[in-house]
Amino acid sequence: MSKLGQTRVVEAILSLIAIALLFMVVNRVSITVANYSANSYLREQANEIFALLHKGNLLISIVYGQYGYGYPDLAKKILDSIVPSDIGYNFTVYRINKDGDIERIYSISGRGYNSLNAYSSSYILTGYNGIFEPRLVVLSLSKV
Repeated sequence: MSKLGQTRVVEAILSLIAIALLFMVVNRVSITVANYSANSYLREQANEIFALLHKGNLLISIVYGQYGYGYPDLAKKILDSIVPSDIGYNFTVYRINKDGDIERIYSISGRGYNSLNAYSSSYILTGYNGIFEPRLVVLSLSKV
């Protein structure tokens, strides 16, 4: 094998290692995606609620739970206590399968949530306990 061929093989191996490391880092990072709309108050409220839930590791608990299906009852209790009383909410958790299919795990609503006047924010979790199992969490808020 020529020196040029050996160099190309080493470059390919280093590139694969770099891609694998990048994938592992990205896999552990949660990404927040917010829908931008005219009603910045509700959008900001949803983002603040996500930040509060994530900060206390409550988001991971209510989304994944012990067996991977989450705790909708706990989610409802927590949201009833932290969402302002004049705002309705819908909290939906989706599983993203390996094929890219999206499957709803659970959805809860409270306080007279109105989907026609709702503004949403979403949060993506990539997994828990070292297991890659992405979830899309959508919190929609509406004025009561």
